[in-house]
Amino acid sequence: MCGRYAPMSGVKGNGHAKTHYEETGYPLVVKLGTIADGDGDIYSYSEDAPVRDPLLGKHLAHFGLSIDKFTKTEKTTLELELDANLKHEFSTIQEEGASLKNVYGSGFTGLINLGSSCYINSVLQMLYNVPDFLKVYGDNSENLFNKISPLNSYEDFNCQLAKIVKSLQSGEYSKEGQKENGIRPLVFRRLAGRGHVEFSTAKQQDAEEYIRHLFDKIDNNVKGELNPVNSFRFYLVSRFVDELSGCVRYSKREETILALPVPLQECRDRFTYLDNYQIKKLDVDVEMDDSIDLTAFYSEGKIQPDEQPFPDVNPDVNQEIVLQLMDMGFTENASIKASIHTKNAGLESAANWILQHMDDADLNEPLPSQSTGAPTTESKGIPPKEVRNGSGQYKLCAFISHMGSSPHSGHYVAHVKRDDGFWYIFNDEKVAISQNPPKSLGYLYMYKRD
Repeated sequence: MCGRYAPMSGVKGNGHAKTHYEETGYPLVVKLGTIADGDGDIYSYSEDAPVRDPLLGKHLAHFGLSIDKFTKTEKTTLELELDANLKHEFSTIQEEGASLKNVYGSGFTGLINLGSSCYINSVLQMLYNVPDFLKVYGDNSENLFNKISPLNSYEDFNCQLAKIVKSLQSGEYSKEGQKENGIRPLVFRRLAGRGHVEFSTAKQQDAEEYIRHLFDKIDNNVKGELNPVNSFRFYLVSRFVDELSGCVRYSKREETILALPVPLQECRDRFTYLDNYQIKKLDVDVEMDDSIDLTAFYSEGKIQPDEQPFPDVNPDVNQEIVLQLMDMGFTENASIKASIHTKNAGLESAANWILQHMDDADLNEPLPSQSTGAPTTESKGIPPKEVRNGSGQYKLCAFISHMGSSPHSGHYVAHVKRDDGFWYIFNDEKVAISQNPPKSLGYLYMYKRD
């Protein structure tokens, strides 16, 4: 092959094209088997990057080739690189090539894949390491079983989850030399997904979405004072600053998972976006620390001494001025703000104020106050759930990794660190001591307060 040498893509060329460029100054090279619909895999040695050639048809015609007769028969260099990355991801997460020692017994029982159910298996194996989870559905399982008849237990969420936990604890389904090890969570899968448009199907699903769904199911079904979801629950505080007045408002909402978005400052490469605008998983390693300190991010969500809060109410709104402004075509929110900021000086002053602030992004947004904003459980009349405060020091104790191009396909695997200090890999029914836990390839990470 005369193409460029690109080991990561699997292309083992001799570099003749680059030599040709260095000798002649012609920088473009096209992979003929990728040409289709007037385009192909084109590389520019002068730019050292993939490019598009608007004159590709003309350039091919120079060599007696008709662009209309080409059909795609080979993968592009980018597609080959993605395949290589995916293969590397699969082998790294599953620790292929490493000498993994299988483990058996209590706490090392696998869950059999029922067909695209690895997302359920990995989530359950991770939750198994939460003490409150074991107390409610393990230690307290007999009480749950005794409260319901055996015939009705197949329709009871608590009983089915307790059966999973007790089976994982027993070690009866994880014995060396046994013909078949592992548990089939068939009834639990059906019951936990009942009524849900996605989780009631046999398709692969997103592990994060599933764990949120599972938390909701536990919240709605848990009996007694101890709720294992409270181990994950926290308040996420948002701070809002009004550009016009400088007033500050804090709001908070309950959360169980801290989602970390990745901000995209600018798009410099055309290969960083997709033509169909579908959400795709990026092939990026993110190094995660074994220990983290979140103390600096702690907030009580209260107004600080140097901050000016919003007034609790708006007593200075002149409804007559507001209605007149609305008759002139201004929005209600803008009219209310104008009435307040001009201290009801009159219709003309209020109208002028709006015209001066027409470019304000939040002109037509509701005027926030300390008593408004995102509804909380308290404002809805619902008692707030338990949120535990404590140290900001955390240690990594488990993570779920995903292999594949989308969270809704591919395969999920869980890695868990036990009290003995060892990491273990839970790959469906296979459980072994992990040699190289791929901490940089995790999708969901579970940290335990130190």
